[in-house]
Amino acid sequence: MNRLLSELRRRNIFRVAGVYAVVGWILAQAAGVLESSIGLPSWFDGFVVATLLIGFPIAMLLAWAFEMTPEGVKRTEAVGEDESVTAKTGRALDYVIVAGLVLVAVLVVGDRLMPGAVAPDADSEAPIIRASDINNKSVAVLPFENRSENASDAFFADGVQDGLLTRLSKISALDVISRTSVMGYRDTDKRIPEIAKELGVAVILEGAVQRAGKRVRITVQLIDGATDKHLWAQDYDRELTTDNLFEIQAEITRIIARALEAVLTGTDEKVLEDAPITQSLAAYDAYVRAKLLANAAESLDDLNAAIKGFDAAIEIDPDFAAAYAGKANAQLDKYWSFTHNRDLVSQAKQSLQRAKILAPNAFETLIAEGYYQYYGLLDYSRANAIFDRALVIAPGNADAWAGKGFVARRMGRFDAALAALERALRLDPKNFWSSSELAQTYAYFGRFDEGHRMMALAIANNPRSLWVVTTNAASWSKEGKTEQAWQASIMPIDKLDPEYFYWRAWHAVNTRKATRIHDALDTWPKAYRQTESSPELFALAKARALMVLGRDDEAQKLLGEIKARLDAMADPYPAGWAASALYYPVELPGLMGDLEGVRAAVLDFEANVKPDAWAERVYFETIARAYANAGDGASAFDYMEKLAKRFGPSAYLQFSILPAFDILRDQPRYQALKTSYEIWAENNPHE
Repeated sequence: MNRLLSELRRRNIFRVAGVYAVVGWILAQAAGVLESSIGLPSWFDGFVVATLLIGFPIAMLLAWAFEMTPEGVKRTEAVGEDESVTAKTGRALDYVIVAGLVLVAVLVVGDRLMPGAVAPDADSEAPIIRASDINNKSVAVLPFENRSENASDAFFADGVQDGLLTRLSKISALDVISRTSVMGYRDTDKRIPEIAKELGVAVILEGAVQRAGKRVRITVQLIDGATDKHLWAQDYDRELTTDNLFEIQAEITRIIARALEAVLTGTDEKVLEDAPITQSLAAYDAYVRAKLLANAAESLDDLNAAIKGFDAAIEIDPDFAAAYAGKANAQLDKYWSFTHNRDLVSQAKQSLQRAKILAPNAFETLIAEGYYQYYGLLDYSRANAIFDRALVIAPGNADAWAGKGFVARRMGRFDAALAALERALRLDPKNFWSSSELAQTYAYFGRFDEGHRMMALAIANNPRSLWVVTTNAASWSKEGKTEQAWQASIMPIDKLDPEYFYWRAWHAVNTRKATRIHDALDTWPKAYRQTESSPELFALAKARALMVLGRDDEAQKLLGEIKARLDAMADPYPAGWAASALYYPVELPGLMGDLEGVRAAVLDFEANVKPDAWAERVYFETIARAYANAGDGASAFDYMEKLAKRFGPSAYLQFSILPAFDILRDQPRYQALKTSYEIWAENNPHE
């Protein structure tokens, strides 16, 4: 053994190993710096380290087998002891090692003094470095990685992230990107600076969750969005309780605020001391699953599953206020978007009342109450006041800002609506709902270029969404472009829905092309030809199509059959005049030429429908079409002019493509609408 050690020393194996380690460490650090500074792929530094590790045994073999002599490299066995210069080489290697260690020490000390930190041991205090752009007090929390053995714990990891986002959104000084916009970065290979630029944030928080029995380990790291430097990192290894989860979320929130030099107010500190929304982990799991389902819902089945999930959480913890609030929101969404069954409004009221008893001032309760006033009671002033209260608690919450925007739009405060919706989009830039809502709002006011920009965002984020496809087609229609509207309407969607096929038929009719009309009707599946609130959806669409095709006798026969069926129903119009209804009581008499029936329906509208400036875009157009079809051009113009007064001269464009107004195009009042638009268009050019 002594002989072997002596030979290893003689051949400078230990010294070569030392030099290799020092130089390798320096190269690894340089690789990390180069990767961050010049945008090399994220695998670059790992590749360098792997290469160095593989090269180590090769270097040792070469040091054993060869020796550097004045005549060049020779095999060690071929060099006599009197010719060997290993002692001299060894001294040189010693100098290299010493110099390298000095450089390493300098780099280590410098690293401690400059931005960037390595995660300490679990629960020990970690240093915090401020972000490079403290003027942009914004943060995005990427989806947390599930490191648990059980794949179903992915919901738990999502819940930890969602709870942290909720907590962060309540800090007045921070802009927090909503969950919808960050979920697309799960398992992404994009670099942090690229993600930060796309989301417009100063810092990014990454995390991972490992759940094992009664313990949880949460690993987080805060990264500067501009430099990709680690500002702070921490491991939390705790007993798995809701108290501990909320305590961890509060601590991370404070750390992010400090990194961005955001001053926490007394209200912010109080928020950070809030008790957990439930003491039951099982109830919390059920709640998170239901909340995520409800937030992503695009079908009746999605909402039914969400409501079932909230019920499961409530069954475990009957005092779970946030679960009652979530259930109320899902019931209201189901009512407004799909069924128009007023029983759901009553059920939502019961859920909300329970939430208000348990936690009357909780953010979740206020959001539910705001949407109850908005969807359920159409009390926009009251809804606006409640959303204001919610924003006091969580000024960075996109849902609350969207609610403010929707309310302002219904109240006719359109500039305020656009500002609030744009604020919601800033907090949730990948949310296709927000960008679609902005797109159609811009379109109705003739701000077509801005509308196209918003629509492009929505399409980029979710091109196969029912809402995106139908809104895109409607926006083209409002611009008077039937071809583009038709092409947009036939784009595929992920979840088929009667509304999709209804609007395809609508846009086909507006092109007046028989092949398209027949295609839209013939490919409309029977399973999607009616809804609970629109039992005659397909039949009315077919009647309109037959009239445009010049088959009036067939159309009138079909309309008579529709009327007979509706007359036999206890409630022929379940949706009534709801703003989200697909057809209204005035349409059938209009298509049948029943002027008295149209007038009766309009009287009902004027007597019973609450003021809604945004819904007037649909109400006034529908009533104008009904009067035109029934032969009362003067009344049709009254409502066309009301629409133009509310939304501006560009409203003429939607009149210009609708077949119902063909009979009016030579009339002076129609020409006046056209002239007004042409003057406006000269001063408001668009692409």
